[in-house]
Amino acid sequence: MTPTEPTFLTKLNWNLPWLVRYPVSRLGSMLEQTAFEKKHIIITVANHFEPAWSEGGMLDHKAQIASQSLSQAGTCNGRSDARR
Repeated sequence: MTPTEPTFLTKLNWNLPWLVRYPVSRLGSMLEQTAFEKKHIIITVANHFEPAWSEGGMLDHKAQIASQSLSQAGTCNGRSDARR
């Protein structure tokens, strides 16, 4: 026995309740918005290592590895070594 595909009318019958309510709900939420609503702003600051970048341009893979190991050797607890 193979499962039969539901007809369009059956699918419409399953989805009709939310299809009717959704536009009304969306319109209501749009009408409730004002210019003075509180807005949420998310600011992200990232401090990361760019291994392929150098003052002279892009670095090849071996130079990136060497540069990364040098930068990690000169840091202690997230701060750079003052001797460099």
